[in-house]
Amino acid sequence: MKFLTSETVICLLLISCSPLLSLKSQTSVKKSSSGSVSGTVTLKGKPVAGITVVASNGMGGPQVNTYQAKTDQDGHYRIRDVPPGSCQVKPEAPAFVVSDNSRGTTLIIDEGESVENINFDLAKGGVITGRVTNSEGQPLIEQPVSVMLGEINPNNSGDFNIGMTTGGRTDDRGVYRIFGLRQGKYKVYVGRSESRFPGGPRTRAVQQTFYPDVREVSKAGIVEVSEGSETKNIDITADTNDTSQKFSASGRIIDGVSGQPVSNLRVGIQSFSGGSGGRSFGVSSFSTSTASVTDSEGQFKVEGLVNGKYAIFIDSMPDSDLRADNVPFEISDGDVTGLVIKSFKGASVSGQIVVEGDDKSLRSRLAGLIVQVSVQNSIGGHGKSALTLQDGNFYIGGLPEGTAVVSVQLRQSGPVKPLMISRIERDGVIQPHGLEIKDGEQVTGVKVFVNSSNGTIRGVVKFENGEMPGNHVSVWVTRSDQTRDSTISSSVQVDARGHFVVEGLPAGTYEVNASVYVPGQQRRTQPSGKQQVTVADGVVSEVTITIDLSPGP
Repeated sequence: MKFLTSETVICLLLISCSPLLSLKSQTSVKKSSSGSVSGTVTLKGKPVAGITVVASNGMGGPQVNTYQAKTDQDGHYRIRDVPPGSCQVKPEAPAFVVSDNSRGTTLIIDEGESVENINFDLAKGGVITGRVTNSEGQPLIEQPVSVMLGEINPNNSGDFNIGMTTGGRTDDRGVYRIFGLRQGKYKVYVGRSESRFPGGPRTRAVQQTFYPDVREVSKAGIVEVSEGSETKNIDITADTNDTSQKFSASGRIIDGVSGQPVSNLRVGIQSFSGGSGGRSFGVSSFSTSTASVTDSEGQFKVEGLVNGKYAIFIDSMPDSDLRADNVPFEISDGDVTGLVIKSFKGASVSGQIVVEGDDKSLRSRLAGLIVQVSVQNSIGGHGKSALTLQDGNFYIGGLPEGTAVVSVQLRQSGPVKPLMISRIERDGVIQPHGLEIKDGEQVTGVKVFVNSSNGTIRGVVKFENGEMPGNHVSVWVTRSDQTRDSTISSSVQVDARGHFVVEGLPAGTYEVNASVYVPGQQRRTQPSGKQQVTVADGVVSEVTITIDLSPGP
């Protein structure tokens, strides 16, 4: 029998152990980079089992990754392997609503962080049900039925049209059932508004009709929903669009100086639907049909319009120098003719994107950056964008007069990435408050200096004498080591714990501000706090801001 030498045995042990050592090392890295979210789900304060809780990241991008777990008998859940970054956590329980009226909890998770006590208390959602028929009493099958909030919150115009689509489709009897509704007042409707999609194809879609059988949202009835209630017999009688009369709007586009026709310009239509209190809400619709492109005589014609108020405008291409004011008109049981749009050569901005520092990767991607110029004036806002050339040069024409704000974005897979602008110069002079553009002025010699800095501020907003007030916390960052107006970010995301992250900052000194929105209170008197922090390249700087919620004198 042969015996192995001690050297051989040691060698074999090392060889056999090396895969285990490698595997252990890889596993520990994976664990440290991913985090977890845990908490409890209750129903009216009592633990509920079998509820799926989902964490979704990739919000705003084309791909959304989800991670989930189910509650146990004690209502506990733990979602594992959640990658660092921003995610939204919410229970998937269609028949229920979260008691605090939130639609989910936003979290900013650090590498390897275990976030605990993300709890949800559920309540039974309300139900609205009814039947949709045509004027002959026949059921309208497979038609989507939607709801919107019945009252407009004056402090939040975005509440005007919040649709609930769960279960909102009629069956073979024309019966619909919308469930999982929060307690509140709603307006119920079937079909879409024809005025929102002018010039579209003629289909047998149902005319937008509100309960109880009215076409105008201002005349719609209010349906009240309470917790766990079921409101029945919300019936709607509607007709298909092929029975409604359509009209057209036609006219010419001419040169505002010479009066000569302008050909090959696309026309856009903006429609206005009236809200309560005389408010108007506009929706733009663009038609790609040849009917909305001017011919050799500058003539255009848009068909398929219904009664309502509109505005017509030229949809100028990015490389076009032309601009024109909107021309309003109204359809009232007849065609509108003789509309005249006067076009003029607008102002333009041309210049170059300059990369600061030694970022070879960014320099190699100078071609194809997205440059956007937004002009603000007394009439409103107007924005156009263009792509840079190989050397970073850009040109944007067809702009109105006003103050122009320039932004630069990097095209990539997923959402575009804004680049940090350190300064903007015009003929060598820094423009701290934007570019002032005169009517028809050709602005040249613009240099936009950008960088891909990697400094980071990671912070938390804490509160004294009160709890964190939901989603009403704002954080913004400004440079405090420069005399010019230098707001770095006006929309920093703050999660449910008051945590926030600002990335891509150049080295320097910054002021981090936080405030709490209190409805009905003037901005200058709202609770706030601030801290100064120094940022270095490649370093994460921590900051804590404390806000006192004690009532003022």
